[in-house]
This record gives sequence, structure tokens and C-alpha cells, in this order.
Amino acid sequence: MIQFNKNSFGLAPGTQNVPVPQLAPGATQTAVLPLVQNPTLVSPTAASAVLQVKFLPHILVTCGFAGTL
Repeated sequence: MIQFNKNSFGLAPGTQNVPVPQLAPGATQTAVLPLVQNPTLVSPTAASAVLQVKFLPHILVTCGFAGTL
């Protein structure tokens, strides 16, 4: 599952299906996630260029990311 916090742009994942193959420990992989704009996800607070994303893979590991747009 991919979840975005409310943000200044109302960005949300365009799909939950991101094809990433099984990875060995320490390996890396690049994937493309299409984004959509959802007005209900626009943050009511002051404008910010920070986008917080939470990834929940199919195993018991939680990954997080916060980046500046």
C-alpha cells in the first residue's frame, strides 16, 4: 500500500500496483509511480513543498519517505 499525507498540491498515488520484483538484501530497484491530483487531499495549512509518503510492502516492514518538491 502507498499512502500520501495531505499536502499543498493534493497529490496522491495514481495506482497501488507498482511492479517491483523481489529484491535481495542491500539491492536497489527503480519504479515509476503515476501521481494524480485529488482536491480532497489538499492540506488546509500553509503551503509547503514537503511530500510525505508511506510504503507498506507485502512483508512486515514499513518504509517511509519525506522529500521536498
